[in-house]
Amino acid sequence: MNRIRGIVGSSAVAAGSTARAAGSAATTAGPTAGAAGDARPLRWPLLAALALINAVNPLSIDVFLAAFPTMARELHTTPATVQLTLTTYLIGMACGQFVIGPVSDSLGRRRPLVIGTLGCLAASVACALAPTIGLLVAARCVQGFAAAAGVVTARAVIADLTGDEQTARVMNLMMIIMAVAPIVGPVLGGVVFTALGWRAVLWSVALAVAVMAAGALLVVPESLPPSRRHGGGLVQLVSGMRAVVTDRVYLGYMLTAVLGFGTLFAYISSSSFVVQEVLGLGPRAFTLVFGANALATTLVSAMSMRLVGRVRTRRLLGVGVTWSVLGCLVLTLLVLVAGAPVVPVLVAFPLTLAALGLVMGNATALAISRVRANAGSGSAVLGTLQFTVAGAVSSAAGLGDGASGMAVVMLSCACLSALSFAVVTRERGLRQTATGGRSPVRGPAGRTGSPAPAGTPGHPGRPRPARSRPPRRSPGRRTTTPL
Repeated sequence: MNRIRGIVGSSAVAAGSTARAAGSAATTAGPTAGAAGDARPLRWPLLAALALINAVNPLSIDVFLAAFPTMARELHTTPATVQLTLTTYLIGMACGQFVIGPVSDSLGRRRPLVIGTLGCLAASVACALAPTIGLLVAARCVQGFAAAAGVVTARAVIADLTGDEQTARVMNLMMIIMAVAPIVGPVLGGVVFTALGWRAVLWSVALAVAVMAAGALLVVPESLPPSRRHGGGLVQLVSGMRAVVTDRVYLGYMLTAVLGFGTLFAYISSSSFVVQEVLGLGPRAFTLVFGANALATTLVSAMSMRLVGRVRTRRLLGVGVTWSVLGCLVLTLLVLVAGAPVVPVLVAFPLTLAALGLVMGNATALAISRVRANAGSGSAVLGTLQFTVAGAVSSAAGLGDGASGMAVVMLSCACLSALSFAVVTRERGLRQTATGGRSPVRGPAGRTGSPAPAGTPGHPGRPRPARSRPPRRSPGRRTTTPL
């Protein structure tokens, strides 16, 4: 516990004031960052609130999947129409992140977060009370849009309050939560549905959102001070978004994370059919297999948390994408060539999915670290594409006999993710830091931070003066180097 507390408690300070020293850089800000010396730890209540915000979204997606047949029967509709409740939620989530992220760069993090979580609570209650399938589908779309405020601002708050290495650690912790929540959701939903019915499942979602809203109101601070917000209305919002999407290195890390999420979602969307229909196992066995695979991803994410700071984050990411490609290749060969033998496929699943524990959290941290001055917009682009790709791979993975479509889509996403990492993220002429960004520079009071992009507060705006070379010594003199 002390080790984890040290991991999350050592946050860096924010670049609220302009550093005058040559080569000074913007460092990350505390909740009330006003000067470059105001360091504040990322405390456990805040960390728990951010974790809950990240957990509610996957819980809301799949907590009532077991109730779909009963919902179709009681609402006098078809199973395909009931599935629209999932589709519209994902559409609302994607659109909400794209809109709310840039707004948080202008208005601050807390206001969109509070309004969004309260709106999500109202939509959750509407879902539980909806008398018809049409109203339920509409309420789910609003619920997804409002829930996006929590997802997109949580990433931005982490970027505001942590330095590069701490960002990677906390993002890996969020990855653990994202891996565990899809397991807990269907299990809890199945228990509540069996005991109390499907409307009780929707009320349980509303209760979880209420707790999330309480955390947002009482615990999460304003992490973006007015001095770092973007004024200028819509024009400035568009300018901030353009600065994000034209950063090639950010795009590379963002695509690495998004396509890694695509690999995971191709498995999630097809695993039930593949395990039960292709491999011939029962529902209980599927639950065990699904849990074992998620546990493998969780353990590797926890390992990544401990390695950040000792090993460069970019190197961890490189190991992860290589591991993912090799694992997906083995799985594809087992399915297409060997005819999907049960035991080898079951062994290949966790060995392949575990690699994502090194990919998604680290790639997200490196992407957001590139665009700290526009962290809301950067989080918005990443989140929007994540859910867009998730919808696309879900459809593509269902092609063929199920197993072959899943394996091919997983391999395709893994290869494209590795390609984005290897080619697009390469910074020519820049020395890498421990987290894969630009070389740090020495700021005030001897602190080191990531250099701010040009045009942001704290950027010196001119090249650093070249260091003078020491005088050349005569060939006959020998010198010693102090230890």
